[in-house]
Amino acid sequence: MEGTPKRHAFRMWYRTGARRDGTLTAMQAQLLIEAGAYATWSPGVLTRSSVQAAGPYRCPNVLIEGAAVYTNHPAAGAMRGFGAPQVTFACETQLDRLAERLGMDPLDLRVRNAYGGGDRMPTQQVLGPTVEMQDTLRGVEAAYGRLSGEAERANRVEGAGPWRHGVGIASMWFGLGKTGRTNLSEAFVEMGKDNRVHVYSGVAEVGQGAATVLAQIAAQELGLPYDEIETTLGDTLLTPNADFTCASRQTHISGNAVRFAARDLREVLRRGAAQLLDVPPRALQQRDGGLVDPATGRSLSLAEAAEYCRQEGMPLRHKGEYDIVTAAISIETGEGQAYPFFSYGTQVALVKVHTGTGEVRVLKVAAAHDFGTVVNPLSVAGQMEGSIAMGVGYALTEEFVSGRMRRLRDCQLPTSLDVPEVEIVMVEVPEPTGPFGAKGAGESTMVPVAPAILNAVAAATGARICDLPARPARVLDALRAVAAAGYSARL
Repeated sequence: MEGTPKRHAFRMWYRTGARRDGTLTAMQAQLLIEAGAYATWSPGVLTRSSVQAAGPYRCPNVLIEGAAVYTNHPAAGAMRGFGAPQVTFACETQLDRLAERLGMDPLDLRVRNAYGGGDRMPTQQVLGPTVEMQDTLRGVEAAYGRLSGEAERANRVEGAGPWRHGVGIASMWFGLGKTGRTNLSEAFVEMGKDNRVHVYSGVAEVGQGAATVLAQIAAQELGLPYDEIETTLGDTLLTPNADFTCASRQTHISGNAVRFAARDLREVLRRGAAQLLDVPPRALQQRDGGLVDPATGRSLSLAEAAEYCRQEGMPLRHKGEYDIVTAAISIETGEGQAYPFFSYGTQVALVKVHTGTGEVRVLKVAAAHDFGTVVNPLSVAGQMEGSIAMGVGYALTEEFVSGRMRRLRDCQLPTSLDVPEVEIVMVEVPEPTGPFGAKGAGESTMVPVAPAILNAVAAATGARICDLPARPARVLDALRAVAAAGYSARL
């Protein structure tokens, strides 16, 4: 436990200005992150968190300052979200406080300020066309109203009892790929002598379903059934470089590499079939796993075309590669194009808080997230549910104290009993540069969980908790502070 990297601990200070109608005018944030005994990934975590610290909102005046410091603690490293969960917690909590000060609904405040296509970020990057922030807010609007009604009814039933119910909302954005760096990925696609298509990629499969998604992309490009694709991943003898499995990058970047390789193979097979059928290549259409001349009805399977190509010495193994367009963030000016595009999301949480013990239970979470085209809905749903479970632990229970905690169970990871009911909304607007419009889904849904939960705790009790995790002792301290200030829980 002592020797493995942990998520970076952050201390953050935010100041936010707005007009009376809720339009943001200025935001200042100072970030201090703990690197531990070694720097490892701290520069990258600091850069990403600084880029995303002001949230997915238009604001004309932004100042973000950050520093990473060494301490005599275990080194911090790469953890799901890479700095985004920490700054999102601060920014989204701050927005709720601003909404309360202005007398606005928290959802309306976010709708008023949410980014759209063509908006300019504080780094001076101009956002592209696929900015689905408003779509994710609309995606949770019905759930927000329904869960708010559930909370009000539960509080009326509870009366003067110890449980208070509340609903919170939080939004996020997450840049795809490594920040301002090359993200090159390569792949081979080959029609083997067994007349099956083989995909070779260096992607590290860590449970995200990469093998399935890459096979689906190759099958779609070649017009073949999924079960005719064989995938080999992470074999240093056979597979080319696909770079790290990080930053929600593999579906988009390695998916494009596979697609381009499959496209080149398809065109060779098309040329071979055209020679056999004595027609121009452009006259052939893909249909039912083969190539058809619609004028005559004659057709060839891809296996038959491959046999001909093999006899004629036409290549049946092709390499695809893809990299995203970025520009490093300037240390002097803070400007640059850190990511080619972002994924967006909004979550609503319904919680109940025991005012006598400080216990928080997350009952329901509604999550609307933008993934571009969803290649595999079942896999994405699994990512969303797993991310939300992880976010519950980050918000309420998980904590590592150096020198005191020796085993994972000491850190109080959530169990299946802690996982809330999850309502999923997948916002699908194709990203023009993605494989069939796909973005990525590995990290973004974990990012807004904690602020949604803690904003719900505040809605239920008036208690603002700024230190994570919000274990019962911290919740009780916040409740006592509220009681001392004379707050009366809303019914």
